[in-house]
Amino acid sequence: MASFSSTSHHNPPTASLAAEDDRPTSDSNPQHVSMEPEPGEQEYSAWMAEIGMPPPDWSLQPPHWTPPPMPLSGSYPFVVSGASFEEFLDEHISSMNVIDTLPLPPLDDMLWDTSGSAANWLSHIDNDSELPPFSDYLKLLNKDRFLPISSFFRRINAQGNMFTMDAVVPKDVVTYGDLRGDECDIQGINWKGLNTTRAAIRDRRTKYEADRLLNGQMKAVRQGMVQLPNQERFFSFKQMNTRHKLLIPHFQLRNLLAVPSRNNIFYASGSHVHHTDASGGPPTIAMDLKKAHTGTDTFKVTTLAADRSILIAGGFEGEYAITNLHSPLSITPNLISRTPNRTLDAKSHITNHIHLSPSRTSYTPRAILASNDHRLRTLDIPTNTITQTAVFPMAVNCTATSPDSRLRVAVGDFNDTYIISTDSGEVLQKMQTHTDEAFACDWSDDGRLVATAAQDSTIVVWDSRNWNQPLKVLYSELSVPRVVKFSPTGEGERVLVIGEADDFLSVVDAVGFEGRQVFDFFGQVAGLGFAGDGRGGLFVGVEEEVFGGVLEFERCEWGSRRRQLDRGDEEREWEDEDEQESWGRGSHRRGSGIAGLVV
Repeated sequence: MASFSSTSHHNPPTASLAAEDDRPTSDSNPQHVSMEPEPGEQEYSAWMAEIGMPPPDWSLQPPHWTPPPMPLSGSYPFVVSGASFEEFLDEHISSMNVIDTLPLPPLDDMLWDTSGSAANWLSHIDNDSELPPFSDYLKLLNKDRFLPISSFFRRINAQGNMFTMDAVVPKDVVTYGDLRGDECDIQGINWKGLNTTRAAIRDRRTKYEADRLLNGQMKAVRQGMVQLPNQERFFSFKQMNTRHKLLIPHFQLRNLLAVPSRNNIFYASGSHVHHTDASGGPPTIAMDLKKAHTGTDTFKVTTLAADRSILIAGGFEGEYAITNLHSPLSITPNLISRTPNRTLDAKSHITNHIHLSPSRTSYTPRAILASNDHRLRTLDIPTNTITQTAVFPMAVNCTATSPDSRLRVAVGDFNDTYIISTDSGEVLQKMQTHTDEAFACDWSDDGRLVATAAQDSTIVVWDSRNWNQPLKVLYSELSVPRVVKFSPTGEGERVLVIGEADDFLSVVDAVGFEGRQVFDFFGQVAGLGFAGDGRGGLFVGVEEEVFGGVLEFERCEWGSRRRQLDRGDEEREWEDEDEQESWGRGSHRRGSGIAGLVV
């Protein structure tokens, strides 16, 4: 995968510890020493001025600090305070234009440099070094990341305002009955107590992020765009459980929530996979992978998938862990393995995406592993055997399989969308779809529609009966679309749910594409899923240090059509109770004869 900017996440910084400074200090104020710059400091100050940055005030630097090294291989160094790394990210990540020219934050002994590979970066770590984790470095590459809401509120209220969000503690569970306008929103935030309104903060935040994000390629793509009207009401808020703390280890990978049923909701948090249910209960551990060392680091979950019998998680080093859900989670061992035949020339082996797919030739479950080493692998789960490997020109970021398991859609660090045969791996169609890398795709349960989403802010919908041109091109509300899912068959009118990197969730009419419903909150979308039990539950994982958790929305207007369809060939979107029961209340996927498609 590649970052949205021109700086690739495959090139982590080289870290080193600065040597101690031997300059004399003042006993009365050791942090403020009036001294003339040394020759090396003069050279560094001149270089800072050359790249358009203010030189440091050498009289204000801490006593144990030396200037960063001069740039290597054309890359500009920057300094990170190890003691307040998260604060540095919050205050500086959204204001930078390019990562190489950050303004200097408070200085410390920890120096980072943007040159070098991941291996070089790790080779500089010794047992005495305390280096921020690699996931924190990836946050630096995430130039489309919104400021955390507490940092944003602090920034816009910096002019002597006594109100901060630091003391705001939301309820463990916020329900629809708890909502009180500005006194309690869906994340339990009391905006009235902060002397403002939610609408005012949302307007200022949207304008701030839009001015920063919508430039360059994304701005060019969105010129002249026509958004669907935000006029629908497919879902309503049911509850928010803030006890669940999701963790996004890689900013481009947002499939960290799996919802096989209302009783089994799984989400990833670092080296753990947690289990909860729709009743709002506390989390329990479904997978403890903290001691599962793989390569140079512990197992950090990058993607998650589950059905009613299998839970599988992927990690940074091409590893995966499998748990049998038919056994009690407290006693079920995890099968931990790693993809075989890893290529030596690949920049990394991150497991970008996993989805589960039934086999056409047997009853055994299969997992489809999309990897950063350009490979798409089919794993036979009972035997833990890779049965098929397809090679792509670049990293594969996401895949989805048709309901009859004959075709598969794949997107990645290439701008094209691939339709391949699941039997042979042969490329059947290649559509020129996006102008940037894509990280999300899905195939509707009836087999009719395929959706892909890319970093250029577009979501493209295809009719599987005609690959010649897209059925519809949609646009994100503001941020980069990171995850897309069609609603299951039997749960009301078909919709397409689009989770953006930050703050926004759109529910699009996927029958006539006449309108949409937009939800907003504060935090990063970590994943989304439908319970698929016929009751219309939509669950969204939100990563935010204080106000994150698992959101649940319930379907509105249940049992009747929202409007009369004007296309005679559309399938019936509602089923009566007997039909739902005969189909396991929406838990079974139905095909529409796509095996006979001409591709």
